[in-house]
Amino acid sequence: MSQATEPGRAPLIEAARRGERWAQDEVVHMLQGFARHVLRWGGSGLASELDSEDLAQEASRRFFGSAMDTYRGQGSERSFLYSIVKATYLQIWRSYDRRKRREQISAPQDVAVEANPTARLDVLLIFRRLGSPCRELLERLYLDGATHGELAAELDLEESSVRAKVSRCLRRAREVAA
Repeated sequence: MSQATEPGRAPLIEAARRGERWAQDEVVHMLQGFARHVLRWGGSGLASELDSEDLAQEASRRFFGSAMDTYRGQGSERSFLYSIVKATYLQIWRSYDRRKRREQISAPQDVAVEANPTARLDVLLIFRRLGSPCRELLERLYLDGATHGELAAELDLEESSVRAKVSRCLRRAREVAA
C-alpha cells in the first residue's frame, strides 16, 4: 500500500511539493517502477538499449523540475506520474531516432586508438562487447574529445545525467574487460 493512501496523509504530490521526504521517496519509487514498465512496453530498438535507471532519472528530473507544479489535483496521481515517464521515454526515443538517422547519413568511422597493437585490440574487443549507446558515448568522450556539456546538449540531457551514464558505461567496460 502506498504511503499516500494512509489515513491522515496528504496527497502524495502535494506532500512532495512541500518537501516531505517520504513523499519524494515514494514518487521516485513509483517513477522507477513506471520506467521498468514503459521499457517492457516500448517495442523499439531503444527499449533494449535504454537503462531503466536513465529513464527514471530523467523522469524524476522532469517531475521535480517543473511538472510537479502542473498537477492540479484532478485525476489519479499514478496516472500523472506514468504520463511523465511515458513523455520522457518518447522524448528520449525521438532524440535516439534523430541520432540514428544522422549516423546512417554520415559515413561510419572506425575507432582509432593511438597505442600499441595489443592495447588497441583490447580496446576494440571491449568496445565490440559493449552495447551501442555505451560504445558511442565513450567514443565521443574519450576518442573524439567531446566534453560532458557537449554530450549533454547532443543527447538533450542534463550534464549530471551524462556523467551518470558515463560512470555506468565505464563500469560495464570494466566488467567486459575482466
